[in-house]
Amino acid sequence: MENEILLSVRGVSSRYISRPYGVFGRKIVKPVLFDISLEIRRGEILGLLGPSGCGKSTLGKCILGLVDYEGEILIGGLDRRLEGRKRRGKLFMAKKVQAVFQNPAASLNPVKRIGTILEEPLLIHKTGTRAERLRRIDRMLSLVGLDPSYKKRRPHELSGGQKQRICIASALMLNPSLLVSDEAVSALDVSVAAQILGLFRELRENLEAAGGESLTMLFISHNLNAVYYLCDRIAVMKEGRIVESGDTEELYRDPQHPYTRALFGVWG
Repeated sequence: MENEILLSVRGVSSRYISRPYGVFGRKIVKPVLFDISLEIRRGEILGLLGPSGCGKSTLGKCILGLVDYEGEILIGGLDRRLEGRKRRGKLFMAKKVQAVFQNPAASLNPVKRIGTILEEPLLIHKTGTRAERLRRIDRMLSLVGLDPSYKKRRPHELSGGQKQRICIASALMLNPSLLVSDEAVSALDVSVAAQILGLFRELRENLEAAGGESLTMLFISHNLNAVYYLCDRIAVMKEGRIVESGDTEELYRDPQHPYTRALFGVWG
């Protein structure tokens, strides 16, 4: 199972279309992704590394089904686009792929208590009885390093790191096959970011030990140290293209592409 390909991105391209001068203005097309291909095996964490504006987040949104694209994205062997056209397929894909975004405060409903926020995905997917859902919430809070009393709090009562822990717990409530982490630590203080990275490592071990889906993740970041610490493999992006990919240690030790060498500070 460890060698099973969970995510396969094949020849994906994407572009943004805008009309800056209104509906009667000229349409402007801006290509963002160019023929992207990559794979993630089950239980693997792949780091997508590159500067701001290179298309990392757009690729993540394509995988999540949030923006249109050309090419093929297979998740567990199922075509993301074809499944997304069916109501049951949308629910199925939402259950299989979840996301943790950069700004935890914007990801949480400010008027709802944490317990309600965490129960919501279970209610939408009609999972378990009320008692089973509460037990699931308590277990997930424990997995992300918080105690059950946090169920009664609201987002404004939490620190930035605690909010991100809740976002991670919410993303994992449905036991997804793939987690897309889009700059999940870049908005946090250095010490808090280190704690969240450590949490991802712990979750990888604890979820597998508990008999659930092993943590498979696309970790999108521009932080070299974070990617090196957490990821098994790295794909380096520049201007909408993947210029190099490989095992983390090997890529850091001997980068081949000039941009990768410049990014890692290795010259010549």
